[in-house]
Amino acid sequence: MVDLYGVIVLPRWTRQAAIAAVVLSIAGLIAWAENYWLKPGLVSNALWLAGDVIWGVGFFVLLNWSVLREGAWARTRRIPASVAAFAWVGLFSYSLYLTHEIVEWRAWPIVARWLVDSGHLLPQLVVMALVTAASVAFARAFFALFERPFMSHRPAPRPTAIGSPVRA
Repeated sequence: MVDLYGVIVLPRWTRQAAIAAVVLSIAGLIAWAENYWLKPGLVSNALWLAGDVIWGVGFFVLLNWSVLREGAWARTRRIPASVAAFAWVGLFSYSLYLTHEIVEWRAWPIVARWLVDSGHLLPQLVVMALVTAASVAFARAFFALFERPFMSHRPAPRPTAIGSPVRA
């Protein structure tokens, strides 16, 4: 077990990447079955209810593993290239949060229909990859147009006393 700042002691399984991968795979399989395989009913409802909990556990374990790895990277002063790529996405992550549903609602039906009509066996996997790429590209453009222009590196103006003249 790991002592986190003297507050909580987590069991070892809560920071294992393999466990995170298995749990997240199960959550993905449940989501797929819910959307594409199961008919509405008791089983579908139970899986829907359990799905968020399973996603939560998987991401909890993944986050704990990531924090553990981050400590190792800080000690060795080596950051993997994949982490640097995710840091790039982190620069415009708020734009991604704001715009991903717009892209999904517009792109998903069009691309899915095209893939089904062209006879692909697993269109949802292809569509998910395409929608993810489109979401990242759209969010980057949104960031460049609507967020970046309002960011500055100038220090904030210092407050002045009431009644004192303000310098321009």
